[in-house]
Amino acid sequence: MFIGSKQPNWVSRRIAGETILVPLAGNIADLDSIFVLDEVGSAIWDLLDGQHSTGQIAEALCKIYEVEREEATSDVCRFLDAMRDANLVRISLPDAPHSNVEPTHA
Repeated sequence: MFIGSKQPNWVSRRIAGETILVPLAGNIADLDSIFVLDEVGSAIWDLLDGQHSTGQIAEALCKIYEVEREEATSDVCRFLDAMRDANLVRISLPDAPHSNVEPTHA
């Protein structure tokens, strides 16, 4: 299991059921790199606090959306991979919160 945490150089706002992510460069928002998360992405984003593991986030999705554990785990892993590639999150092992690891998800 991995732990995900948000990178500090992003701000987020929830608007009409979606989460808008805007990167900050210095003290200025970079409006050319805005990300919009749907309802499921927003739920995952809300749980990326550096405390919840991928398994715990998947379990929360199972309860919220009544999906199978395998599907929820796959959704969480794909989301984290995409967010890591965009430099929105840092992925680490639970016992090493400051290490940046490259998870391999099947």
